[in-house]
Amino acid sequence: GPATFFRCRDGYVYLWMSEPGHLTGMWTLMGEPQWMRDYPERWLELHLSKERIDRCRADIAEWMKEQSKSEVAGRAQKLGVPLVPVNTIEDVFQSPQMQFRKFFTKIDHPRLGELHYPTVPYRLSATPASIETPAPLLGEHTEQVLREAAEMIEAREARPTESRASHAALLHSVGSPDTSPL
Repeated sequence: GPATFFRCRDGYVYLWMSEPGHLTGMWTLMGEPQWMRDYPERWLELHLSKERIDRCRADIAEWMKEQSKSEVAGRAQKLGVPLVPVNTIEDVFQSPQMQFRKFFTKIDHPRLGELHYPTVPYRLSATPASIETPAPLLGEHTEQVLREAAEMIEAREARPTESRASHAALLHSVGSPDTSPL
């Protein structure tokens, strides 16, 4: 069908039309334009052609360019038409839904200052997730990781030999990566 992006006066929307209900909803949304009556009944299902799609897209595009993306999307969805706004980053930050859900949290980044970080898309009452620190800078924890790895190696090498031998026997009894049938 004529599913595609359409320019509005303040951005873009995406429209999907694949069945008669979508077409009826668009007809109502657009004020019942005459040109939509020129198509055969059930053309989206039974009489689809490139020419019809191109013409339908052109006519919708002409009407759509005067619409507000959020307003037309809201009206379309109430009519059962799958039409959604294409949101910018600013739209997402300003979204009443995202604000209500407290989806973004502000965290101070050591180099970039205060930034909005996405949180989780759900809320659990008993175990709420939270983000309290920014992602580490490149190499920020390298020394710590290497020091901990060295300490683990030293601790392993300091164990008595029989402990290492029993560990090796245990690995052999359950299969090591070298002898695994997989």
